[in-house]
Amino acid sequence: MGVLLLLILVIAEVVAGSWGNSAALLADAGRNLSSGVGLGLAWWCGRPAQHPGRERYPYGYNRLPFQVSLYTALGLCALLGVLLPETIDHLRHPRPVSGLLVGLLAGAGVLLHTATAWLLVRGQHRGNGRRGYQYLFTDALVSLGVTLGGALLYFTGWQRVDAFLAVGLLGVIAYGAWGLLSPTRLLRGSALDVNAEEVRAFLLGQPGVRKVNKLRIWSLNPVDTALSVHLVRPRGDDNAFVEYLQEALQKEFNISRSTVQLEHETYSSDSPGGEY
Repeated sequence: MGVLLLLILVIAEVVAGSWGNSAALLADAGRNLSSGVGLGLAWWCGRPAQHPGRERYPYGYNRLPFQVSLYTALGLCALLGVLLPETIDHLRHPRPVSGLLVGLLAGAGVLLHTATAWLLVRGQHRGNGRRGYQYLFTDALVSLGVTLGGALLYFTGWQRVDAFLAVGLLGVIAYGAWGLLSPTRLLRGSALDVNAEEVRAFLLGQPGVRKVNKLRIWSLNPVDTALSVHLVRPRGDDNAFVEYLQEALQKEFNISRSTVQLEHETYSSDSPGGEY
């Protein structure tokens, strides 16, 4: 439903932007198209990403959202290539644009983004929609800015406002493409929302833990974080300790997949630095 609402808005903005000579509406249509496509692809690949691994794909399909991010970013770059010349032309040669038309359609964008975000919040029990509705609320704020720009154009008649709005919207699209191309997403980088030093301090504070070795934290997909670590501690009830620690990491840091290897003090002290 969210994708359908956004695509309807995109069609309306393309028609109105072409008819009303508005570069801002065309740029906003491109931004909303990227939001709709991104939301649709996230919905499409969300379920396969949760499938368990197999022999050929031991990590399953949890990297699929990152591959989708790459193709979405390339699409956004192509979109920028199409919209940028038109925006530059509007900057050099301002054309009469209806501020009322820009304001009304951008205002509709505010309502549609808010409604779509609300739909994701309402359906969150069927999947992790947290990041999705955060992005959509951000889009609603951008649409609000375009609405205010349309009002400024309507009341002042300054035609260059439309082109300046388009430049700002292209900047938003470029920023989104840059974020999708980040090394953290494409190269299995460290999870940005987990502080490794806080995790290390948490592990060192556990009963009997003397040393933390080879701590690695990385993103499996946009919603799952993995951890692997070697802990030096005396012999004890190892199975119970590992089960407790995995539950604690999930609760404290939202680390859904953790691999903990215990190195008993008597054994690790024979190895230089306790490393293996």
